[in-house]
Amino acid sequence: MARLWYSIGSSSITYRLVQFCEASSDVAITQAVIAMAHSMKMTVIAEGVETRIQAEFLRQNRCDQLQGYYFSRPLPAEAFAELLQKADFGSVQES
Repeated sequence: MARLWYSIGSSSITYRLVQFCEASSDVAITQAVIAMAHSMKMTVIAEGVETRIQAEFLRQNRCDQLQGYYFSRPLPAEAFAELLQKADFGSVQES
């Protein structure tokens, strides 16, 4: 039997799955995606995080990286560099 070798380093949780974080009946879907990706030794990146509730849920469920309007709207490179200098990467903060 041939072995299939693959190398995938990360998995994205799309905006749609991030929205499930706030609907109690659908959180299991997002939790399952995170767990499956981690079981495959993948980094999990959530896209489209817009609220503190979503950010906290994703952090509590071991999502590795978060991105979205909750943290910042798109910025020119210079403004982004300033944001990075001021950032506190240790906590999720209210915008």
